[in-house]
Amino acid sequence: MSPSEPVVERVSTSRMELHDIYESAHVEVRQRGADESSWVLASDAVRERGECGVVITAWNPGQWRPTPEVNDAANQRLRRVLMEHGCEIWEADGFSPDRSFREPGFIAWGMDAETGCDIAREFGQFAIFYYLATGERQVMSA
Repeated sequence: MSPSEPVVERVSTSRMELHDIYESAHVEVRQRGADESSWVLASDAVRERGECGVVITAWNPGQWRPTPEVNDAANQRLRRVLMEHGCEIWEADGFSPDRSFREPGFIAWGMDAETGCDIAREFGQFAIFYYLATGERQVMSA
């Protein structure tokens, strides 16, 4: 995160505690531009498609909590980076089990976990969700 970007706050949640939060999160995906009723569980979409994928966001990097405007701009930069890798990109939302918190991101179809982790580190993220073609999800530390 650049020093010129406004930061609302920094949380004291440890990296390990954040990892536990990631493990409990749910993820939905939809094709870019599809209507609101098109969200499906990522594991179902991956299984149906039979292709692995990386779910990643640029929102709230690590312990920083930028403004929504800064988060949105970072996600748009992330989308461009993902597209440079030649992957089909869909929207993805990670959310808490009680649905009180959501973070927008993307699924990069066919991307391998190592590349996903490299990109996550570039954006200050601690982890990605890696989906095997079977629909099984792994939280991978970046």
